[in-house]
Amino acid sequence: MRDRAMLHVAACAGLRVSELTGLKVDDIALPSMSIRVLGKGRRERTLPLWKPAAAALRAWLAIRGQVATPEVFVNARGEPLSRWGFAYLLRQHAATAARKQPGLARKRVSPHVLRHTCAMVVLQATGDIRSGWATLR
Repeated sequence: MRDRAMLHVAACAGLRVSELTGLKVDDIALPSMSIRVLGKGRRERTLPLWKPAAAALRAWLAIRGQVATPEVFVNARGEPLSRWGFAYLLRQHAATAARKQPGLARKRVSPHVLRHTCAMVVLQATGDIRSGWATLR
Protein backbone atom coordinates (compact mmCIF):
# COMPACT_ATOMS: atom_id res chain seq x y z
CA MET A 1 0.00 0.00 0.00
CA ARG A 2 2.81 2.41 0.89
CA ASP A 3 4.64 1.80 -2.37
CA ARG A 4 1.48 2.16 -4.45
CA ALA A 5 0.64 5.48 -2.77
CA MET A 6 4.21 6.70 -3.09
CA LEU A 7 4.46 5.88 -6.79
CA HIS A 8 1.05 7.39 -7.54
CA VAL A 9 1.89 10.63 -5.75
CA ALA A 10 5.34 10.83 -7.34
CA ALA A 11 3.95 10.29 -10.82
CA CYS A 12 0.83 12.45 -10.60
CA ALA A 13 2.43 15.41 -8.85
CA GLY A 14 5.82 15.28 -10.58
CA LEU A 15 7.65 15.60 -7.28
CA ARG A 16 11.38 15.56 -6.73
CA VAL A 17 12.43 12.66 -4.51
CA SER A 18 13.33 15.05 -1.69
CA GLU A 19 9.84 16.59 -1.93
CA LEU A 20 8.21 13.15 -1.84
CA THR A 21 10.24 11.84 1.09
CA GLY A 22 9.78 15.14 2.94
CA LEU A 23 6.00 15.17 2.50
CA LYS A 24 4.32 15.40 5.91
CA VAL A 25 0.88 14.18 6.95
CA ASP A 26 -0.15 17.79 7.67
CA ASP A 27 0.68 18.68 4.03
CA ILE A 28 -2.13 16.47 2.72
CA ALA A 29 -5.65 17.79 2.16
CA LEU A 30 -7.63 14.76 1.01
CA PRO A 31 -11.03 16.53 1.01
CA SER A 32 -9.71 18.96 -1.62
CA MET A 33 -7.48 16.26 -3.17
CA SER A 34 -4.32 18.35 -2.94
CA ILE A 35 -0.92 18.39 -1.29
CA ARG A 36 1.31 21.22 -0.13
CA VAL A 37 4.91 20.75 -1.19
CA LEU A 38 8.01 22.47 0.08
CA GLY A 39 10.37 22.50 -2.89
CA LYS A 40 13.79 23.70 -3.86
CA GLY A 41 14.72 27.06 -2.41
CA ARG A 42 12.04 26.62 0.31
CA ARG A 43 9.36 27.45 -2.29
CA GLU A 44 5.94 26.23 -1.31
CA ARG A 45 3.32 25.13 -3.82
CA THR A 46 -0.03 23.37 -3.69
CA LEU A 47 -0.65 20.61 -6.22
CA PRO A 48 -3.82 18.73 -7.09
CA LEU A 49 -3.91 14.95 -6.76
CA TRP A 50 -5.42 12.76 -9.44
CA LYS A 51 -8.23 10.53 -8.16
CA PRO A 52 -6.18 7.27 -8.21
CA ALA A 53 -3.36 8.98 -6.29
CA ALA A 54 -5.76 10.36 -3.68
CA ALA A 55 -7.37 6.93 -3.27
CA ALA A 56 -3.99 5.21 -2.88
CA LEU A 57 -2.85 7.85 -0.38
CA ARG A 58 -6.08 7.53 1.59
CA ALA A 59 -5.62 3.72 1.75
CA TRP A 60 -2.00 4.07 2.90
CA LEU A 61 -2.83 6.58 5.61
CA ALA A 62 -5.59 4.28 6.89
CA ILE A 63 -3.12 1.44 7.53
CA ARG A 64 -0.02 3.53 8.32
CA GLY A 65 -1.02 3.87 11.94
CA GLN A 66 0.59 6.10 14.51
CA VAL A 67 4.23 6.71 13.75
CA ALA A 68 6.49 9.06 15.70
CA THR A 69 7.64 10.86 12.56
CA PRO A 70 5.44 13.36 10.70
CA GLU A 71 6.58 12.18 7.24
CA VAL A 72 3.96 10.31 5.21
CA PHE A 73 6.27 7.65 3.81
CA VAL A 74 8.25 5.69 6.37
CA ASN A 75 10.48 2.64 6.18
CA ALA A 76 10.03 -0.67 8.05
CA ARG A 77 11.55 0.87 11.20
CA GLY A 78 9.04 3.75 11.18
CA GLU A 79 11.69 6.29 10.16
CA PRO A 80 11.30 8.69 7.23
CA LEU A 81 12.05 6.97 3.94
CA SER A 82 15.33 8.17 2.43
CA ARG A 83 16.00 9.15 -1.17
CA TRP A 84 18.04 5.98 -1.54
CA GLY A 85 15.23 3.90 -0.07
CA PHE A 86 12.79 5.29 -2.61
CA ALA A 87 15.23 4.65 -5.47
CA TYR A 88 15.67 1.06 -4.26
CA LEU A 89 11.90 0.48 -4.13
CA LEU A 90 11.45 1.98 -7.58
CA ARG A 91 14.14 -0.35 -8.99
CA GLN A 92 12.38 -3.34 -7.43
CA HIS A 93 9.01 -2.38 -8.89
CA ALA A 94 10.53 -1.61 -12.30
CA ALA A 95 12.16 -5.06 -12.33
CA THR A 96 8.83 -6.67 -11.45
CA ALA A 97 7.07 -4.72 -14.21
CA ALA A 98 9.81 -5.67 -16.70
CA ARG A 99 8.96 -9.34 -16.20
CA LYS A 100 5.50 -8.67 -17.61
CA GLN A 101 6.60 -5.98 -20.09
CA PRO A 102 10.09 -7.01 -21.32
CA GLY A 103 10.57 -3.71 -23.15
CA LEU A 104 10.87 -2.00 -19.78
CA ALA A 105 14.10 -3.86 -19.06
CA ARG A 106 15.83 -1.71 -21.69
CA LYS A 107 14.49 1.52 -20.22
CA ARG A 108 16.13 3.57 -17.52
CA VAL A 109 13.56 4.00 -14.76
CA SER A 110 14.64 6.50 -12.13
CA PRO A 111 12.87 8.81 -9.71
CA HIS A 112 13.56 11.73 -12.02
CA VAL A 113 11.99 9.87 -14.96
CA LEU A 114 8.70 9.81 -13.00
CA ARG A 115 8.91 13.60 -12.73
CA HIS A 116 9.38 13.98 -16.48
CA THR A 117 6.60 11.47 -17.17
CA CYS A 118 4.19 13.60 -15.19
CA ALA A 119 5.20 16.70 -17.14
CA MET A 120 4.67 14.90 -20.46
CA VAL A 121 1.23 13.61 -19.43
CA VAL A 122 0.15 17.13 -18.47
CA LEU A 123 1.60 18.62 -21.66
CA GLN A 124 -0.02 16.03 -23.94
CA ALA A 125 -3.39 16.31 -22.22
CA THR A 126 -3.61 20.08 -22.01
CA GLY A 127 -0.98 21.62 -24.25
CA ASP A 128 0.10 23.83 -21.36
CA ILE A 129 2.40 22.50 -18.68
CA ARG A 130 1.78 25.30 -16.17
CA SER A 131 -1.99 25.77 -16.16
CA GLY A 132 -2.76 22.19 -17.17
CA TRP A 133 -2.46 20.80 -13.62
CA ALA A 134 -5.94 21.84 -12.55
CA THR A 135 -7.51 20.39 -15.70
CA LEU A 136 -6.24 16.85 -15.05
CA ARG A 137 -7.84 16.28 -11.68
